[in-house]
Amino acid sequence: MRTVCLIFVAITLAGCSLIEFPPPESESASESVAETASAPAVVPVPEPVAKQPTSAPPPPPRKPPVPPLDKTAVATPADEPPDSPELMEPARLVGLGENQVTEQFGLPGAIRQEGAAMIWRYSAAGCWMDVFFFADLATGDRRVLTYEIDTRQMGDQPDAAGRCLHLIQSQAGQQG
Repeated sequence: MRTVCLIFVAITLAGCSLIEFPPPESESASESVAETASAPAVVPVPEPVAKQPTSAPPPPPRKPPVPPLDKTAVATPADEPPDSPELMEPARLVGLGENQVTEQFGLPGAIRQEGAAMIWRYSAAGCWMDVFFFADLATGDRRVLTYEIDTRQMGDQPDAAGRCLHLIQSQAGQQG
């Protein structure tokens, strides 16, 4: 390692002898060296380039707010009530606001904050669901970005996640 460092220093010093300095114009060499040693080096600084004024890009279009769920509306097959044999698809949670989740599932059993996420926990017999809300940057409203459903205690039932949502909705209906 020392050998490499010594070679590097030798090459660097050898390169210094290759630099040619211009001779002084009107003064003697000794006066020029004395002035150069005492005066700070002046390095020309390029002038900043003025930016051309550009038109600002238009702001992104605002998304219209999601209207609250209307329980009096005519139900379509995708909007069937919780008592129907058709189970809610868990992916439909994504994008819902706090009021919409409360209308569907009632008040959560627990609320916790983890970083930027507000997490609501719902529990039913044999399962639980965490709903993760994050602030919408355009509106500031909190919306569901993701969810987690644990159905391990329900066994190997087909569509256990949908059944868990159905159980939670049923409990919300009994509370309200």
